[in-house]
Amino acid sequence: MSSLSTSDDVAYLGEIWHTPVRPAVASGEGLVPVSRGALVVGDDGRILDVGEVKAVLARHPGADIVDYGDRLLVPGFIDVHCHYPQLDVIGAHGFPLLRWLDDLTYPLETKLADPGYAAGVAERFATELLAHGVTTAAIYATSSHASAEAMLRVADRRGFRAIVGKVSMDEGAPSALLVDAKRDIEQSESLIERWHGRDGRLFVALTPRFALSCSEALMKALGELATRHPNLYVQTHHAENDAEIAAVARRFPHAKHYLGVYDEFGLVGPRSLLGHVVHPTNDEVALLAARGAAVAHCPTSNLSLGSGLFPLRTLIGADLRIGLASDVGGGTSLSPWRSMAAAYEIQMMRGEPVSPAFLFHMATQGGADALSLGDQLGSFAPGKRADFLVLDWRRSRLLKARFEHSKSANDRLAALLNLGDDRLTERVLVNGQEIYRT
Repeated sequence: MSSLSTSDDVAYLGEIWHTPVRPAVASGEGLVPVSRGALVVGDDGRILDVGEVKAVLARHPGADIVDYGDRLLVPGFIDVHCHYPQLDVIGAHGFPLLRWLDDLTYPLETKLADPGYAAGVAERFATELLAHGVTTAAIYATSSHASAEAMLRVADRRGFRAIVGKVSMDEGAPSALLVDAKRDIEQSESLIERWHGRDGRLFVALTPRFALSCSEALMKALGELATRHPNLYVQTHHAENDAEIAAVARRFPHAKHYLGVYDEFGLVGPRSLLGHVVHPTNDEVALLAARGAAVAHCPTSNLSLGSGLFPLRTLIGADLRIGLASDVGGGTSLSPWRSMAAAYEIQMMRGEPVSPAFLFHMATQGGADALSLGDQLGSFAPGKRADFLVLDWRRSRLLKARFEHSKSANDRLAALLNLGDDRLTERVLVNGQEIYRT
């Protein structure tokens, strides 16, 4: 690898993969590979050029060169739904959703009211995200203001992109986790004032946990706050589990359906991200599309908690934006590779195969689109932010053998989905700056 000189532009050389356009679901087309490519990044952290190395370097003769040989350069992964307080219950087995919350999640989340404890968990969570190549994440804290502050401070210092929400809940959980509507809104406004939009990397999301944990007064107040700040994100859970859906119907008998509870209070719109959406009704799908909301697909969580099989084609048919998510700790891995593999397995069980290129798109450009950041992130189109990974496929013996015997980039991508893990992540760059190295 050559050393950098003093030129402002840097050309990174390697094998380049990205999916700038959503691929066909099952055809296998859509991955754009450049076997010997160059990615040129300006001193402002934006991509200037990408393509075959000889042609790109001819267009940028003064660029410094960093040559990664046959390593892969891919866009940074985007995790559109995860819970950092649940890191220490990842991998627990035998729990459906509501029992998961009562027996594991809520007791653990009470500990994060301690700022020092929250900071320690946030630090470990950030390291795991970066080790797995995640450069942007939509993250749930707890109902504690301190827990949200801790995660935002860590993200600020570590250099990745984060959308963080202080969970709003004033009923249906242990009293230590409940925050009344007035205080919750005050705390959310404090986070917005301090953090929303900082450095173009950090954002705040209004985060009603789900309909069962919020009074109508709290949801009304959150909807009013969202109206006052139309560029805020709203993230919550929807239609994850049959028992949850039945409980919401009993709790809100006047509502036409589960999604209608959120919609009544103005919480479903273009900046809304609904987690799971495993069991939506036809009317709910139509409403999601009409409001322009996005969906977070959480495959390892849906399998681990037994929630159900995600209706990918139904939601694609409604032209919804869909990003991929770990949902850790309900999910069993922070690895986007594992999430892609699980998403593939779910669709195979539905008898509706999906291509590796489509899954890779969901973890990159699709995630950016779901977060309304598609014009800034997700692919190597010139003008976008230079958030990317350097992956060394030789660090896995099985993957090295598969790559050496594969004839196409699509076949190697399929192998990565099944065999990739954090060992492959050699470097992580955000805005063209290295923020993690193994």
